Amino acid sequence: MLFRDLMRQVEKENRISVSLEVCHPVFLHCDELKLAPDQYLHHIPFCRAAKQYDGNRTCSGNKKRSREIAGHCHGFCGKCPYGILEYAAPVRFENRLAAVLYVGGLTGPDWRPPEFFQGEPPRPAGKNWRAELSDCAFFLRRMLEMELRAIALRGGMNSVKRRDENFYVQNCLSFISGHYQENIALADLADLLGVNANYLGGVLRKKLHSTFREQLTRKRLEEAEILLRLHPWLSIGEIAFKCGFADSNYFSAVFRREHGMPPTAFRQRKPVR
Repeated sequence: MLFRDLMRQVEKENRISVSLEVCHPVFLHCDELKLAPDQYLHHIPFCRAAKQYDGNRTCSGNKKRSREIAGHCHGFCGKCPYGILEYAAPVRFENRLAAVLYVGGLTGPDWRPPEFFQGEPPRPAGKNWRAELSDCAFFLRRMLEMELRAIALRGGMNSVKRRDENFYVQNCLSFISGHYQENIALADLADLLGVNANYLGGVLRKKLHSTFREQLTRKRLEEAEILLRLHPWLSIGEIAFKCGFADSNYFSAVFRREHGMPPTAFRQRKPVR
C-alpha cells in the first residue's frame, strides 16, 4: 500500500486529519512517497476556511513554529491559534528532519466556531485524545520510516533516478498552487527539490517562458479575480491579503498592469452573457 493511501485509511477509520509537511527532496523524487495535493496541508473544512480567512498567515506561521519545535523533539501535542488539537511527529532521514506528520483536527470542550466559519464543525476530542492521536502518529511514522530505510538501503538520494525538466515544472506549479498565499521564493522550492536555484530558474524560463515570480503573481491574480467576482463584500485590501499580496496598492498596480483597469473597475463590470 502506498503511504498516501495509508494516510487516507487512518483518517477514515479514526475520523481525524492527517497531513505531512515535507522538508526533504526524497518525498518529491520518490514516486512511492508522493502524496495527493491536499495531503501536504491541513485540509479539513475548518482549516481550509481558516487559511482563506486571513490569507494563510496564522496557519503558516503556526506551522513554521511547530516545525521548528519538531526538529528538536520526538513529538508533541498542541493546539493551533484557532483551537484545533493535533499531534506533531518528526520524521528523520539522512541525519536531518525530513518531514513532520500532523495528526489531529479535533476540538476541545470549550471550542466555539469563529464567525468566519459556517460549515460542519470538526470532531470533538475524546477523553483520551492525546493517546489516540499519538498512537496514530507513531504508527504512520513507523511505516514511513520503514519506507525511508528501504530507500536508504538502495543508496538514498543517490539511488533516485535523474528527473527531466518537466518534473521540476510540475512541482513548481504544484508548489505555487499550494503556497501562493505565503511569502515564498524560488529558493524555497529549490531547497525542497534539492537542486540549485539558478538551474531551477533556468528550467522554468525555458519551459514556461516566465520566472518563478511571474508564475506566482499570475496565480495570485487568478485567485483575486475569483474573489472579486464572487465576494463583493470583501474590500480590495482584504482580497490582496488573502491572495498573498502584502500591500493593497501594489496589488492594484499589478492588477491594472495585467487587466488594463483597477480591481474596483473589474469588479463593477457586468458579466459577459
